[in-house]
Amino acid sequence: MLKAVSSAIALAASKTGSRVYAQETKDDGYEAWALLSDTHIAADPELKARGVNMAGHLRQAVQEVLQAHESRVYSGLMINGDCAYLEGDAADYTTLGKLIKPISEKGIPMHLTLGNHDERTHIQAGLAAVFNASTMADGRAGAKEIPNLEGKLASKIRGRFCDWYLLDSLDVTNKTPGRLGEKQIAWLDASLQSAPERPALVMVHHNPQPAGMGKVLGLIDTDALLSLLKERRQVKALFFGHTHVAATLEVEGLHLVNLPACAYHFNASQPTGWTSALVDPTGCSLRLFDTGKAHSLHGTEVRLNWRSS
Repeated sequence: MLKAVSSAIALAASKTGSRVYAQETKDDGYEAWALLSDTHIAADPELKARGVNMAGHLRQAVQEVLQAHESRVYSGLMINGDCAYLEGDAADYTTLGKLIKPISEKGIPMHLTLGNHDERTHIQAGLAAVFNASTMADGRAGAKEIPNLEGKLASKIRGRFCDWYLLDSLDVTNKTPGRLGEKQIAWLDASLQSAPERPALVMVHHNPQPAGMGKVLGLIDTDALLSLLKERRQVKALFFGHTHVAATLEVEGLHLVNLPACAYHFNASQPTGWTSALVDPTGCSLRLFDTGKAHSLHGTEVRLNWRSS
């Protein structure tokens, strides 16, 4: 069953006149990825939470990715957990599938991770109502490895310049903290050791929260993960969501990238939207696309230079 669900998660599939989009011209020295997090899609596409229509925000992000794709081919779209609204009902994923189907129809592979508002046993049925079996099993993003981890849905995607590791931090649905577990961390370690020459980018829904920082609302086994990532120097960045905050931080040369929520923010000072990641041999350029286009971070670029291996 988990293998089948993993296939479902590995979905394949006019310029706006904006100054930002005009900068997104094709350059073979980069590989482009569209990164979203915390879409919180409910079965009812009209539902609002915190005054926001979540489906409307995702619909806008999808259209902007497709517009950007016209001038720069995107190698994939990733949604980093909390794909569903609260409890990961199958109908939530059916609505999600309808909203992101235009991405698939353009041939852009899609990859989903699981967050604390997702449900493993429902995601396959919900997505299967929108995508047929052949589409759901398509792997045009490049070589993809799906490890046999009981109760977890992790994957490794081989990009042009790096390997992406998509981890599963869902512990208990609709309970805030997340957990990777010893087996998933051991798989990550072994896979990194097997390809030390390949730059690696790790994505997980829950934010790192080291021990001793109060009640755990983020990743329970943060210390084990960060210890591994700092040691394996081919790992260049850790991408996460969960906090509905947009931020970057560097720890011992390891970049920590907090992706903004697509759905809604917890604090009015934060943006919502999606992030374009242009990966090259020496680093990654991130550009945030704010939903309202009024946030100070909208259209700004952050350059992450890779630490030495």
